[in-house]
Amino acid sequence: MPFFLFAARVLIRNVMVLVHNAVVIVVVDAVFQMWPGWHALLAIPGFLLWGIDSLAVVLLLGTFCARFRDILPIVSSIMQIAFFITPVLWQPSQLGRNQALLPLNPFFDLLDIVRAPLLGSVPGVEIWLGAGCYSLALGVLAWGLFVRARGRIAFWI
Repeated sequence: MPFFLFAARVLIRNVMVLVHNAVVIVVVDAVFQMWPGWHALLAIPGFLLWGIDSLAVVLLLGTFCARFRDILPIVSSIMQIAFFITPVLWQPSQLGRNQALLPLNPFFDLLDIVRAPLLGSVPGVEIWLGAGCYSLALGVLAWGLFVRARGRIAFWI
């Protein structure tokens, strides 16, 4: 089987989990009558960009983890730190004058292209440009590494 198919299987499995969990959000919104309006449809392109980025991350980390077994705990630690420095549990306005540094966090732009429409607002052009630039860089890096190491992955596993 092609290695790309393994990455696609991981992505599809995680999308299925996301869809199952999204049902809870829809039910809670319906019970509390908190529908975000038509702005929520703007989250669809964000979800598509998330899918492309997820495939790139799976290819990148899959290649690295096949070669170096120590990468998985490092990635887990980095993701935990990124969770706390990205406004997932807090609002960007809570940073005060340091809010200007937030666009330097690539997770912020990628999170805000989906979060803002679901909260009833429209993400700015700079958010979309930042997310697009980070996604492009991630895709080029992941594809370049995968193409270069594809012939050796079977020996590493």
